[in-house]
Amino acid sequence: MFGISTLKLVILAVAVAGVVGFFWHYQSLKSERDTLLGEVGKMEVINEVNKEHLRQTTERMAEIVVAVEESRARLNDLIEEQKEASAEVRRIKDVFSKHNLSNLLDKKTTLVLRRINDGIANSSRMLECETRGGVC
Repeated sequence: MFGISTLKLVILAVAVAGVVGFFWHYQSLKSERDTLLGEVGKMEVINEVNKEHLRQTTERMAEIVVAVEESRARLNDLIEEQKEASAEVRRIKDVFSKHNLSNLLDKKTTLVLRRINDGIANSSRMLECETRGGVC
């Protein structure tokens, strides 16, 4: 009788220990699951914030690409204008290199002075018109 009841007590103690251990493990898993669900919720919020940030960044990048294209087009226009201006400067330099203005001034002083005076008068008249608001 002593052997059987001891065996029953051991089995009962093991069963109780198993139930207590199972309950403790279940509570631990439940707590960990709740923690992970909370983390998933946080990650979903962070994901939404990141999606919004990505959308805004994408929109801004599209604006920057458009601005760069506009700048590139304007730069190309300025390069063309610079080429045209350089060609005009070369043409004018060629004209002046073919003429000796000192000799012309010595030989035709009156003609040169008349041209200079006419140019000064014309520029003064243009300046006066512009300061009056374009009314002459």
